[in-house]
Amino acid sequence: GEWSELAVCPCVGRTHPAFLEANGVIYVGLGNNNGDLKDWWAYTIETDSWKAIAEFPGPQRHHPYQFTIDGIPYAGFGHHQSDIYNTLYRYNVDDDTWTQMNDFPGEGRVAGTQFSYNGKGYVLSGQGEDHTNFEVGEFWEYDPLTDSWEVMPSHPGSGRWAPGSFLIENEVYFLAGRADEGDKND
Repeated sequence: GEWSELAVCPCVGRTHPAFLEANGVIYVGLGNNNGDLKDWWAYTIETDSWKAIAEFPGPQRHHPYQFTIDGIPYAGFGHHQSDIYNTLYRYNVDDDTWTQMNDFPGEGRVAGTQFSYNGKGYVLSGQGEDHTNFEVGEFWEYDPLTDSWEVMPSHPGSGRWAPGSFLIENEVYFLAGRADEGDKND
């Protein structure tokens, strides 16, 4: 295979942003560039073009969680300096606005992993409000129909900073990250 460079985002470069796709549009925002950001950008795949869209409504942050449910982008959590958030927002594609959802019932969280499946969003692992790994690998399910969260079985061991995950059919694969005992390769 070959790589092809596409249109470059006119936004500032950043680390640790939100990055997700919905209906042929890639959304990127938040992150850090010598300070946390709260801008939000849309890249249309079909036209290979970028545009600035409605700014994220909460405080600037990096290491957020994000997922897309039925073509609707969601982003939240993350941190700015010592503040770690438990808030989640929905981006309304049709009118370029944001809606704050009900607060997450658990501890604010940062730098975990996330995915969506079968009409629901999931957040897995990461660190809590004290910026240390969770005692257990917390796993939560978000239902947009009821705007509510349900706790799921934790992964083995402590929470992990910056793990990865992916979904194949109906199975979640979870790997790597930094656990209490150090960087993992499992």
